[in-house]
Amino acid sequence: MNIKVSNIKNLRDPQCINCFQCISSCPVEKVLSYGKIKINKEERKRYIIILITIIILAFGLLGYNNLIKNKLSNETNLLSAKESVAVTNIYEGDPKVAKGISDGSYTGSSDGFKGKTVVKAIIKDEMITDIEIVSYDDDKIWFDRAKKSILVNIIENQDTDIDIVAGATHSSVGIKNSVIDALEGAK
Repeated sequence: MNIKVSNIKNLRDPQCINCFQCISSCPVEKVLSYGKIKINKEERKRYIIILITIIILAFGLLGYNNLIKNKLSNETNLLSAKESVAVTNIYEGDPKVAKGISDGSYTGSSDGFKGKTVVKAIIKDEMITDIEIVSYDDDKIWFDRAKKSILVNIIENQDTDIDIVAGATHSSVGIKNSVIDALEGAK
């Protein structure tokens, strides 16, 4: 097979077809053998350390992945809890943007990233008590990212002069301007 076995300790060559003719034709006895590879203590330690490192890295990545999933799940649950809290418990100052608006629900729309965003603002006692998303055309992942921050901030601050969400700028502006449109239509 023309494999130079004299230069290597363990043969792992793609040309080897496991015919073992090299063993029977070797002129020096007991030089070539087949079977279990003999590894000295230093090599064994090195392989064990590499194996343990790989296992630790694998479990570390799996743990990190689960941590991220749990964190996202907790943020979603926190958002749901914040949205369900009565606004009178959150905001104790004078109403700003809803001042002079009668109780009721008011619909407004504005352009988002890919099209119209429509919201319904619920006003009670001259305060924004809830904001519902009626429809939107933006990508769900980006819209949800903007929605969870923008709606809570408008209700908590009773103001539409709030920061937009980085990475979801157009969706944030669409939601914010839809609320402004709803409030202006109510006046």
